Amino acid sequence: MILNKRIKRVITLNKAQYIGLIFLVALSISLYTIFSSLAFNFNKATSDYSRTTNIEDAKFLTLKDLDINYIENTFNVEIEKRHEVDVSYKSSTIRLIELTNKINIPLMIEGNLIKEGEIALNPAYAKANNIKIGDFIELEGFKYKVSGFVSIPDYIYPTKSLSDLMADPTKFGVAIITSKDILKYNNLTYFYSIKGDVEKVKKYIDENYKILMWQDIQDNLRYVLAKKKIEQLPQLSVKIPLLFFTLTFILLFILLRRIIKLEIKEIGTLYALGYTKLEIQKHYLFYPLIISIIGSILATLFTITLQKPLTNYYVFYFNIPVQSDVKYKFILYGLLESIIILSLASYTASQTLLKHSPTTLLRGKISKDRLTFLSGLNLEKLKFNQKFKIRESIRGISKILTLIFGIFTASTLLLVGFAAKGSIDALINKTIKNTLNYKYVYYLNQNINKNSINQEGFKIAYFKDKNSNENIIVYGLEENTKSLKLKKGKEEVKVDKIYITNSLYEKLNKKNNIELINLFNNQELELKIDDVVDVYTGNVIYMPLEDLNKIINEERNSINGIFSQQPLNIDSKLILKYESIDETLKSFDIALEPVKYMLVAMGILSFIIALIVVYIVTSLIIEENKYTISMLKVLGYYENEINSLMLSFMLLPSVLGYVLSIPFVKGFLNSILKTSLKDINLAIPIEINPIYSLFGFAIIYTVLLVSKYISRKRIFKISMVDILKLQNE
Repeated sequence: MILNKRIKRVITLNKAQYIGLIFLVALSISLYTIFSSLAFNFNKATSDYSRTTNIEDAKFLTLKDLDINYIENTFNVEIEKRHEVDVSYKSSTIRLIELTNKINIPLMIEGNLIKEGEIALNPAYAKANNIKIGDFIELEGFKYKVSGFVSIPDYIYPTKSLSDLMADPTKFGVAIITSKDILKYNNLTYFYSIKGDVEKVKKYIDENYKILMWQDIQDNLRYVLAKKKIEQLPQLSVKIPLLFFTLTFILLFILLRRIIKLEIKEIGTLYALGYTKLEIQKHYLFYPLIISIIGSILATLFTITLQKPLTNYYVFYFNIPVQSDVKYKFILYGLLESIIILSLASYTASQTLLKHSPTTLLRGKISKDRLTFLSGLNLEKLKFNQKFKIRESIRGISKILTLIFGIFTASTLLLVGFAAKGSIDALINKTIKNTLNYKYVYYLNQNINKNSINQEGFKIAYFKDKNSNENIIVYGLEENTKSLKLKKGKEEVKVDKIYITNSLYEKLNKKNNIELINLFNNQELELKIDDVVDVYTGNVIYMPLEDLNKIINEERNSINGIFSQQPLNIDSKLILKYESIDETLKSFDIALEPVKYMLVAMGILSFIIALIVVYIVTSLIIEENKYTISMLKVLGYYENEINSLMLSFMLLPSVLGYVLSIPFVKGFLNSILKTSLKDINLAIPIEINPIYSLFGFAIIYTVLLVSKYISRKRIFKISMVDILKLQNE
């Protein structure tokens, strides 16, 4: 069709707008493809991984050694004993784990399975410490050859302590060695892993062997954090690209309306020459088709370039072998979505104007200019420049709404990064730095009298919620404890009542009464919760020490844990485990290092998106007001003055779009976190640091200045002759 020959000319004349739209489509399809491919690859990898490794249902520790064969035969379960020991390597710690063959079977990612005198490490630790396959390392006098890199099922996310939220591969790693090699070490610890119907056997084990520690797999953050992060991917693959598709839809709708509106007379002539509405509408459907095809080609290039590094970034701390293949079917899905959405925009825009008769279109105007309810303001006392700016701001509501939505979208992307950083900072400060006032904590495998030590002690007991089956830890603390600063807002509270962590409060649907079952003797009890404290990790209840001992029928001054400001010289046989707060904080710092790069990337991306949106809006304004600009030039206004008059309205809508994005981001993150943290003993307070907010708006304001500067060139090109042409017409 001859009419389609003008497509190239129209796109060339408005190339900046079309390039911006193509970029947004490419970004949407690329994000959709990357996240969808990640989700597909991860789900396949985890499914294969779970089937291959036979991960445990629970791990536990008992006071006496088990008769494994008898329990397995009686209760039809699998049980395997596994030894562990922490050893120093340079300035880090390696946890040596005994090679198993029934439960938690290690999976070799690279290299060969170990033999006697060999060791296999988790890949993140090996990379961080520059250890390669074939190297020899010495650990406390014993030399090992590195046979390969391994993934250990219950250490998918390898943290040193069960309570750690962040892994630090520079300071801590896990490795497997043979049973014969591990028995050479002193100070060994061990756990039993169990697979099967654990509820039936648990009571028997406690009655006959006394359970000291029990952890179901769903309470193991080393496993659950990885699992939940993988489950987030399908959500992200829908929500984030949808935001860009929506923006692209609105922008293309406005752009095509402008193209058609500016060519009303030409379209009327085409009617008169015999072109039908259907033919003209088909012509305008080529624009979304071109945008979608070119956008999908660019998206393919983006995806191929980014898929592997993003996969590697995502799995760096997780010891699961995952393919970084691009699933091209998702690019096809994205292309089809883009064509459907943008074609709908094109059809709607053209249908709105093409429903009028050819004679109406030939007149060049199909309706009167619509004024907003603010257009009748009395501005007589103001100077001309001020009146012009105000009237320009309130005259076209559609361009203002478009600008607000565009800035809102760019700000949302920007603030998601800032909110993530601010929320993690708040989590660290409220839960660790401002709450934990000790440097070391020791968990004991038996009770001692608190008066026998010169340190502050505590009691820890393990329960589960009768209704939700959630495992809950109850701490018995001194009323005036100095080791924990429990706070409610800015006020510090004494442990003279029963308090609950924010994370557990949210998980239990904000109930004040909890029915608990003692994990070791199945004794039931009901606790009335007095208040919630600002601690966002753990299914934890805090109560007075004597009250807890009374509940569990133990001596009123007995404790099984010690807080300390310095390392203690305690018999290793009494220590179940110990933690260092400094190491915990350091692991957070290391793990959050990539977040800084993410913030930079999101800042750059937000800047580009905002610039595209603002530039398209400003170019529309300049084109629609071409004759007004020409008249202002005739009246003697300079280009810089005209630029200020025409585009000065943008600041207020930009501020509004930015402000609206703040509660939206909080709600968006809450919706994701509510799902992704459902099975994790964690609640993250969504906070945006005011400094980050100001910095974010500084980026948006810079976009406005850059866009105004670029738009000057379009104003320069408008001639004073244009107004004379209009008068002749």
